[in-house]
Amino acid sequence: MNKFPVIIFLLVSFSVSGWSQPKITAIKIGNRIDVSINKLFFTSYIFAENEKYPYFFPVNAPSGSGVTSMRNGVWPHHSSLFLGCDEVNGGNYWNKDLNGGQIVSVRENILENNGPRVVIENECIWKRTDAEPPIKDLRKIIITAPSKEMFQIDFEVTLEMLMDVTIEKTNHSFFLAEWMLH
Repeated sequence: MNKFPVIIFLLVSFSVSGWSQPKITAIKIGNRIDVSINKLFFTSYIFAENEKYPYFFPVNAPSGSGVTSMRNGVWPHHSSLFLGCDEVNGGNYWNKDLNGGQIVSVRENILENNGPRVVIENECIWKRTDAEPPIKDLRKIIITAPSKEMFQIDFEVTLEMLMDVTIEKTNHSFFLAEWMLH
């Protein structure tokens, strides 16, 4: 089995006044984890069984305004901020129906909470109905607020190949943010 880490850093940076030492909290409610920074709702990490993959939605700026969109008419297979991949061993873990490929959360834990950061760990399996899972991944999500102008998501994922894996040439692979344009 081959494992390799992929580290993705996402900075969401906007202005807000009245900053103090951040208190970042997370609460697991059913199939999502809601994260707030100094009592301001920041994001939900959603891992529902009927979704294509786990994703963040909405993602809000320190001002409270949303910075991502959800499944717009042009890109209905984009879910705000997510990790996925087309064409993995004949499966599609980015778009189309769930039977063709789905990244399913099998375990999600809040490791650190109620302090200067929140740490979430999420284990996922890449599955489809007509084949064995090709990949298992372990995600470590660290949410911080380094300043009043910046909320930050650090997303580290380790992919474990459960068999020989082929990713065919594609326009859709790994990390996407569906940003709102104003």
